[in-house]
Amino acid sequence: MKNAINNEYTYNDDDVDLIHSIINATGGLSNFKYAIDILYKTLGYDGIVVNDYNGHKAYVVFFPQNIKSVNNNGEFNPNSNNIYK
Repeated sequence: MKNAINNEYTYNDDDVDLIHSIINATGGLSNFKYAIDILYKTLGYDGIVVNDYNGHKAYVVFFPQNIKSVNNNGEFNPNSNNIYK
C-alpha cells in the first residue's frame, strides 16, 4: 500500500491532488475519511499543505491536538488539546 501511495504521489502536484486521487481510487467522496486514514496510517501524514493560486499556503491538520501556539511553553504533548502545552 505504501509503495502504491508513494507512486501516486509522484504524479500529483500537491497534497490535495493526492487526496483526490485516493478518493477516486476508493470509490468517491463518501470515502474521504478512508483517504485521510491512508495518508495518516500509511504515510504518517498528520495534515496537508494546500496551495492556492495566489501563492498562499494553508496548513490543514487532521487532528485538533496537533495545533499548537507559537507562544506555547515548549512542552509538546500530542495528547493534549491545549495549544499552549
